[in-house]
Amino acid sequence: MADGATTPNSCKLDLSKSKNNDDGSPKEKKLKPWPNDFRLMDIGIVSCVLIVGIIIAVVVIFTQKEPQEPQRPTTQLFDVLKNSANFLPESYEDIIATTEDNTPQERAADWVIHKDTRKVVSAFDKWFIVRYVLATLFYSTGGETSWMDKTGWLQDENTCEWKGVECVGNTSVERIVGVEQFVELDLNRNGLEGKIPEEVALLDNLKSVFLNNNKLNGTIPAEFGNMTLLEVIHLQKNELTGDMPASLIDLTTEPGVLTDILSDCGDSGLIQCEDCEDLWCASTRKDAIFNKLLYETTALPESVDNYYSLVERGIPTLPDDYAAIIDTMDSNTPQERAADWLLHKDPRPLNTPDDKWLLVRYALATLFFSTGGETSWVDKSNWLEHEDTCKWKGVRCSGNSTLVENFESLTLTNNNLTGEITPDFGLLDEVKFVYMNDNELTGTIPPELGGMLSARNVYIQANELTGQVPDTVIELLYDDNGIFLKDNLVDFRSDCGTSAKIDCLGQCFLEWCF
Repeated sequence: MADGATTPNSCKLDLSKSKNNDDGSPKEKKLKPWPNDFRLMDIGIVSCVLIVGIIIAVVVIFTQKEPQEPQRPTTQLFDVLKNSANFLPESYEDIIATTEDNTPQERAADWVIHKDTRKVVSAFDKWFIVRYVLATLFYSTGGETSWMDKTGWLQDENTCEWKGVECVGNTSVERIVGVEQFVELDLNRNGLEGKIPEEVALLDNLKSVFLNNNKLNGTIPAEFGNMTLLEVIHLQKNELTGDMPASLIDLTTEPGVLTDILSDCGDSGLIQCEDCEDLWCASTRKDAIFNKLLYETTALPESVDNYYSLVERGIPTLPDDYAAIIDTMDSNTPQERAADWLLHKDPRPLNTPDDKWLLVRYALATLFFSTGGETSWVDKSNWLEHEDTCKWKGVRCSGNSTLVENFESLTLTNNNLTGEITPDFGLLDEVKFVYMNDNELTGTIPPELGGMLSARNVYIQANELTGQVPDTVIELLYDDNGIFLKDNLVDFRSDCGTSAKIDCLGQCFLEWCF
């Protein structure tokens, strides 16, 4: 082949375009970059999408409406009030912003319809009427200015949390609490001034009403006679006048209805009541209760067995008239001071002379005053201050504390009791366990302890007591044949024994003597 000639069928290899590397491996393909104009277009599209999204979000946020509360049926609510109560204008529009010229009823309606934080939205809500009535009472009796304690009133959504409103059962969530659980209204000693509004009678589920010891004036509303479940109403120590409503007296004739009514009636009272019993008037009730004290503490009940004839359960130092018991003075006896406290100062409302707690609180008050309760006791928590005796230091009750039969034990061990055990201690005939050991008690063991027929254990050792164990106590241990009574007093401990201060006349077990 001549030089420079070409061969059509020959193949010329261009190594620069080889698809393999020098070592024979395939070369990695490289993607061609997008042209600059395409890259700018991509960025623009993304930016537009983001901007539109932000604009939409802002529009949604600023145009979205806040959740609306349910529309309150103002007219319907007002109509419910008009159908239930008096002294309201013809239309709810007439109830404008509260002014001093508005009546308590108008102010209460304004509050319950427009301002109540509970936000009633149904005219069928029974608490609506209850809260209206309580608001009327609040505005009628100086709730804003003179009440001593108005905790929760017109503020708390749960009516059962208002001061003096007592509900039974689970009341933590008012929405599921029925108005029938509202059973007591207690505003005793709370600075109420003004008139009692007749609307209170709309609280027809109430069983107890305590409005005593205030400065209420005017008359007792006749509408109270509509409260057919009422058992107790105390209105004494006020400035109420006029007649006792016949409708209220009529309730006392119904079985189980209004068994305890108390007001300032009687010869020297402000309330006129020809048909009232002595127990219904504050002054004459004290006479009846004092006579109960005087009788129970100076004579044996007829039910006591004959072998207790040796027991002189008596307090000869009590005067013949409760009026002679004046303000407590140092010269008064423990019994007089106890009677004075019970009749004039006891926070527990006085009931009838047949109230079994009456004698128990009297006996405990006498013990308090006779053994240095004011000056030497280490712990006197709630004594003479709490209306529930079972909450006093050392007083233990089992079950329902309203039943004196549940007074289980009295424990005042090592509490620095000084002075003497008075005969009145024998009135505690329901208590089962008494522990007053390790104190500084002096004097003798009263024979009246033999009246404690329910006692099982009595510990009075490690004191400064002297004398003999009374025969009446021994008789709780043995029957007439000298056989140990296992169902009576089974453990009586004192400082008895051959070298001790107490003579047990050979009747005590050795383990009872310390």
